[in-house]
Amino acid sequence: MTDTPESAAMPPSRVVDAKHTGWYLTRDAEGAIVYSCGYGKPTYDYAALAEAFGPLRPVVPPSEESSAELRRVINAAGNKAVGSLLVALSEVALDFAKKPGKPEYSGSLIAGREGSWEAERLTSLAWSIGLDLADRPKRFDRAAVDGFKAVLLSWVTGDNYTEVAETLAWKFSSVADEHGGGIRGWAVLADGPFQPGNRFAHPPETIERVYSWLMSVTHDGYEGLYEYDFSATTPGAMYKPAMPKKGSAGDGGV
Repeated sequence: MTDTPESAAMPPSRVVDAKHTGWYLTRDAEGAIVYSCGYGKPTYDYAALAEAFGPLRPVVPPSEESSAELRRVINAAGNKAVGSLLVALSEVALDFAKKPGKPEYSGSLIAGREGSWEAERLTSLAWSIGLDLADRPKRFDRAAVDGFKAVLLSWVTGDNYTEVAETLAWKFSSVADEHGGGIRGWAVLADGPFQPGNRFAHPPETIERVYSWLMSVTHDGYEGLYEYDFSATTPGAMYKPAMPKKGSAGDGGV
């Protein structure tokens, strides 16, 4: 897409260029509407940006079809949903990283909102625990991994681009809410090592980082996170006001 939509009063608020860099709409010192890819970086109006870095793709919400498919895959994976999603993210990120200089075969999972804490969390987890889980086939479902990858690729390829990190949190939290929300929903979608209090669990900080991202939009669980002791080693000690309430500790102390 290289032309501002004729029917729109304003150009798209966010776009992704041919090299998979995200640009957001802002105003320059003179008040003109321009695009920037970061503080202190050069700015361009839509036409100049399209000429220099096009074709441009608008960042759009997920389609109803992809949202429905994502929900289906999460539910079908059951308590392997978290592990399967992390493996899928690591495989897509690794595949993109192996193809530098070939934009038609590469991409980005964070171009829709670069710099957000959700994008940082996605990147960090994909390259750490996601890669680790990929070597543990009992912790994920291959069909679910492939299903997640198909949805992710549909979001970040083609004529439009869907922001990934926050959208995943929104959709995953919604499914968790269908299963009781908060820790109850988490127990349905995450296996034993992702459950706080399990003696064979991941380190508490790892569980907290995954939970506080994927469950950040749950109706019932985000406040609950701050009353849940992720360092507990026995089930009876798990529930206590171990962390400050939402609003006083950033995105969960990470």
